[in-house]
Amino acid sequence: MDNVKFFEKFKIWIQKYNIVINDPGIFLEALTHNSYMNEKNLSYNYQRLEFLGDSILACQISLYLFKEYPDWSEGKITNLRSKLVREEALALCSKSIGLNKFILLGVGEKQSNGQEKDKIMADVYESLLAAIYLDAHENKTNIVNNFIFDTLLKVVKETNYLEKVKDYKTLLQENLQSGGERFSYRLVSSKRNKNDTEYCVEVVIEDVIYGKGKGPTKKIAEQNAAKVSLDKLIKKDNKN
Repeated sequence: MDNVKFFEKFKIWIQKYNIVINDPGIFLEALTHNSYMNEKNLSYNYQRLEFLGDSILACQISLYLFKEYPDWSEGKITNLRSKLVREEALALCSKSIGLNKFILLGVGEKQSNGQEKDKIMADVYESLLAAIYLDAHENKTNIVNNFIFDTLLKVVKETNYLEKVKDYKTLLQENLQSGGERFSYRLVSSKRNKNDTEYCVEVVIEDVIYGKGKGPTKKIAEQNAAKVSLDKLIKKDNKN
């Protein structure tokens, strides 16, 4: 499919959310994975927009939660925000609304099912937010907020995502704080190949390595390491 036909389909899709496209170029950039950039010798991919979109999403979700839950503590709001903006939630949203079908991938990444990878789906959701914000001529914040409400917050509600997701870092912290034990997360390695990075993080409890976790981001690696460590602690408590 050439870019003209591709973009016409994308334009029809995004019109469902009352988004009017002024500059097609910034949306093509938001949908372009670095594998496609390298294959087509382009000068752009979605990474810069994803950086901006990450900040926009965090800010708007923070404002929403601050207003929605006036009686909640800072810690409780922070915990809910982390669940809403984490990779798992954004990937679920991208797939549910069909955004992942519009990601431009290189042949190799497409063959490895890149459109189904959580990190790529989450990154593109954030890069699209940035494109929407930058492309809007007026009422930028309202347009972005409406898109977040119609996509992320709607999907989270309809799928009961918050009831299913577990924040293993918080659970581990609560478990260890009750016993006054010291712990920390330590980055072991970060390996980068052509398109992705794999992080390895370990949990150190009272100077003892308790568990290791890997993931495409440090946050996911920390969550995986926390899960392994928490499982070990629960098994240890059950034996005692």
